[in-house]
Amino acid sequence: MSWLTGAAFLWMLVSPAPGRASEPTGDLVPGTPAHPPASHVLDEAELFRHRPEVLERISSRLVDFEKRRGIPIYLVVYPGLFGTKPARRAADLQRMWLGNRYGFILVFDRDTGELGLGRSIEFEDTENAGKAGHVMQIPSYELLEIMLRINERMKPGDDKVEYLDRLVGEVVGEFDASLNQLDAPVSQGERLHFVLIVVGLIAALGLMALIFFRWLSAAEEKTGRRYRFPPVLVGQRLGASYGGGKVRSKSFRGASGDGAESASPEDAGE
Repeated sequence: MSWLTGAAFLWMLVSPAPGRASEPTGDLVPGTPAHPPASHVLDEAELFRHRPEVLERISSRLVDFEKRRGIPIYLVVYPGLFGTKPARRAADLQRMWLGNRYGFILVFDRDTGELGLGRSIEFEDTENAGKAGHVMQIPSYELLEIMLRINERMKPGDDKVEYLDRLVGEVVGEFDASLNQLDAPVSQGERLHFVLIVVGLIAALGLMALIFFRWLSAAEEKTGRRYRFPPVLVGQRLGASYGGGKVRSKSFRGASGDGAESASPEDAGE
């Protein structure tokens, strides 16, 4: 399992459960500022000290994304994490900085090259749905697919500054594309296509039910069918009242006349 796949699964496990909203705390990560940085980037490892233009570009992307979407994304870079993993630290920072606000925390360990992603809980903002300021959320399954796609396209290399620059660009781009798709109105053609599919499924189920009931009725009718045999005279053989004679079998494939099969004396015996 790749590092980002593992981080995605850890991210799903360590995030707060849906419906368990909490207010931002300030004591989950000692030594870390209690409030998120205005630049959306906290460089504890001083990774961007000699590349300030890259830091400015990453910060601009994250700040602009929050202005447009109302969803904050923070990048935190550590020189090394001891006694914890990036995914766990990301979850702690998410609870400390965001609480019940919808957003994401990216934590990068410079020494190991591991990435952790912390996400906020999911909740239905039905009160503000369709109103100005309503934050549209990316479904969990879509988030996992996004991270897997990014993992396929990117691998951490020696230049960690360049890698983080590309990573933030990929995350912002994928999140924008997903939100645009969710926000896009359904066209008349798509709506008609969906209705036709539903109608077709209902018609197919109805036809299957009709065939089944007809088959069941035919089986019950066949089970209840009775066969009548005419009286047959058999001569005495060796003193036995009904002994002797040649016997042949007869198969009955269907009803005749009043719905009963009959057998001829020749078929019953001689």
